[in-house]
Formats: sequence, structure tokens, C-alpha cells
Amino acid sequence: EFALCIFILLPIACRIWRARPWTALGLLLFAALFAIDLLYVMLGRTVLVGSAVLICIFAFWQFGWRKGGVFLLLALAAAVAVWQSSPFLRSQVGLIRQEIREYESENVRTRSGERVEFWKRSISFVAQAPIFGHGTGTIRELFRRSAVGETGAAATVSPNPHNQTLAVAIQLGLVGTVVLYAMWVAHLLLFRGGTLPDWIGLVIVVQNIVSSLFNSHLFDFTQGWMYVFGVGIAGGAVLGQRISSVAVQKSASFLPRVRLRTSEPKPHENQRFASVRPFRNSHIGCRTMGRIRNRDTRGCGSCLGEKVGDGSTCTKTGAVT
Repeated sequence: EFALCIFILLPIACRIWRARPWTALGLLLFAALFAIDLLYVMLGRTVLVGSAVLICIFAFWQFGWRKGGVFLLLALAAAVAVWQSSPFLRSQVGLIRQEIREYESENVRTRSGERVEFWKRSISFVAQAPIFGHGTGTIRELFRRSAVGETGAAATVSPNPHNQTLAVAIQLGLVGTVVLYAMWVAHLLLFRGGTLPDWIGLVIVVQNIVSSLFNSHLFDFTQGWMYVFGVGIAGGAVLGQRISSVAVQKSASFLPRVRLRTSEPKPHENQRFASVRPFRNSHIGCRTMGRIRNRDTRGCGSCLGEKVGDGSTCTKTGAVT
């Protein structure tokens, strides 16, 4: 959750930096506090992988190719500084190799070793029913059967293979796996724009895909509902913006095209009004209610609805203008 907050605050701060620098600085401060908590207090190894992928995407999404490369170099320098200043980070990352070594040599139950064991057994389960799977809710029973007579990590029974693809493939086979990846691809294509809702949706989808390599987050309560609500709200905002823009374009296409009259009159107008004097604030009389009949008459202010105020008299209405 803190990783999502970091990568949502960063683009907001970048976009309002010139207009509201103090607000942007406050958002960056909050993002830094979240990062400190993830790197020094509550470190998650899955979060490190997801954050590395999101940093690369954010660099090129926000700054382009050239500036994005510079941003990645700065991020790499910051990562080196964090690595040197955080013994907890170094110990947690270094434990991965040690845990796998202990699992392979001594069959010891460790966090990394259990994941490797789950993946091996899950692949064998998928091979038994590759097309349609074993059915929903069968993961625990399959692990229980395979653990009979085993010891150590091989005797572990779990309802979660700690991999989203394997969790779907065991229960629904190749058919379910295709649907899962089609959903991810559809969501990635939905958030391919450059607006803030697009970025929020992209962060949620990418983080879920990367974390699903080591967990089954779509089947977990907290992470699963976060994905549902996050993609739903961001997707609704994106589709709303696109529908509004299409509606504006369609309404603009139905507006009447107004043809502006050029300063140069047409040929027949030149012949008709060649002898007419320019209209000024003096009138000789109005015999035709404003229609031009000869060179001396253009109509008075009373007939044309205008107030001239030069004192002339209309021969038709008797009005004094």
C-alpha cells in the first residue's frame, strides 16, 4: 500500500511543481516518509522488485526517454546510498540465497525454500490436468496428498502456491490462465494514456502483475479488493474522460459553419451599389422602409431602428431623427 502511495504522489508533485511548489514539496516529503518506512522499517522483498519495475516505468512515462535515463541514474545512485546505509535491507536480501541453499541441502523450511517447493509441486499438479484444471478449491487437498510420507519443506501443506498463474492453472487449467492474462492485458491497454487516472490504474495493474510472481494477491482479501476498487475507480475515470472528449468532438462537428463575408464585395454587388454613397449620420428621407432604391436614399434611423440624432425628418413616417 505504501508503494502505491509513493508512485501516486510522485507524478502529482511533478505536475504541480511550477504552479504550487510548496504543495509539491509536501507531497514529495510524504513520499519520502513512505519510502523510508518500506526500506528501513517494514521491508518486503516482493515490494522491492515491484518498486524497481515501477521506477523504470515512471521515469519514461513522466520525463521521456532522455530525461528518463537521467532520472534512472539518479535513482540508481539513491539505491546505492540506501543499500549502504541500511543493514536491515542488506540482511533481508542476503537471506534469500542462504534460505534456498538450506532448503536444497537440508530440506529445511524457510520462506524462500517453501516458495521453491510450492512451485515444483504446483507444476506437477498442473501437468495432471493441464486444460481445465482440478476445479476450484482443490489446492489444499492436492498439497495434502502430495505431502503424505514427506518431511521438512516437502511435508508443507498450503492452500496458496504463492504464484498467481499457478494458483489459477491448478484450479482452472490453461483456459483460466488465458483469461487471467487477457484481463491483465486489457487493463494495461485501458491505462495507456497520459492522464493521472491512467497512471494510477497502470501502477495498480503493474504492481499486481509483478507481485503475482511471488504471491497470489488476486485471491488474497486485502490485495484482491484493492485491485478491484483501484482498477474500477481509475478505469471509470479514464473512460469518463474519453467519453467526454468524444462527445465534445461530435458536438463541435454539428455546429453550423458560419461563412464570414469578405471585405471585397461580389461582382454583382459592385454593379448594384457602385453609385451609393457611404452611410453616415445624415439622411435625406426614407420612402421605402430601409430598402435602397436610388443613390440618395438609405433609410432613416426611425425606420431602421437606429437613433442618429441629426434632426432630419423622414418623409414617410414624419419622424425626426
